[in-house]
Amino acid sequence: MKDMKYYYALYECLGKTYIVSSQHSLNVGTLVKGETEFGDDILKITLPYSNENIDVNNVISATAISKEEADKYEANKKKEEEFLPTIEESLKEEKLTVKIINVHVMPYANKIVLIYSSDKRIDFRSLVKTLNERLSPYRILMHQITMREMARCFNGCGTCGRTLCCRSKTQTTFPTATRRMAKDQNLKQDDSKILGCCNEPKCCLSYEDYFYRNEINCYPPLKTPVTTADGTEWVKEINVISERIILENTDKGRRAVRADQVVLESLPDGTSSWVYHEDAPESDDDDDF
Repeated sequence: MKDMKYYYALYECLGKTYIVSSQHSLNVGTLVKGETEFGDDILKITLPYSNENIDVNNVISATAISKEEADKYEANKKKEEEFLPTIEESLKEEKLTVKIINVHVMPYANKIVLIYSSDKRIDFRSLVKTLNERLSPYRILMHQITMREMARCFNGCGTCGRTLCCRSKTQTTFPTATRRMAKDQNLKQDDSKILGCCNEPKCCLSYEDYFYRNEINCYPPLKTPVTTADGTEWVKEINVISERIILENTDKGRRAVRADQVVLESLPDGTSSWVYHEDAPESDDDDDF
């Protein structure tokens, strides 16, 4: 295994990135053969894999392809465009409302994979039978993908201006991102702000989640009473980035204070309480000049 070289490789059929291994050095853009979820297929090398702590269970073996295989790969792309009108016509005849994302002709088997998206379960038995007859000798395989997987099939940019996370050359799996993460990061539950092009919570929420979960432990929990010179106030909001805490009092309303002004202190009875400390007044020494 020490002699093996590792690379990221794009499976264009699904816009998915694999980690592949090879005994030979491969250039970016090289087409290789590897085993995918649909069987042996062709992938494109995108980047060398630099992480030394590699999990071999997530690696597939890749072999260089011949010129004849590369020519067949290009010829199949033209066939995919030629087959699309027949597929769309058959869908209309069957009155099926699905969105065809990709038509992929397998290079090492007489099989066509139809990548589609749908909001509900659909009976494709009649459609598959029709297409098997019209596109013989190819056999039809229907493969449904989620909204997030669909976004990965297309190039695009997020609101940050960078390439979509799911389309990253080094993104092999989808990180878990939830609305709870957005709430923990003090973000408004506005779909236009926290949802990505895939209509799911943005991946960047998970990238920053570890930071917020660790930092928040240094702050009093929401709704915690804080003792101040004017009485008791309650923690209403926490902003980890600005290091500010919003305190609220029924009579005086809200105010923002620095996080280092709210300290957990031990009480004589053995319990503890959060206490707010006003800053010491600034020195007037400058007036002497």
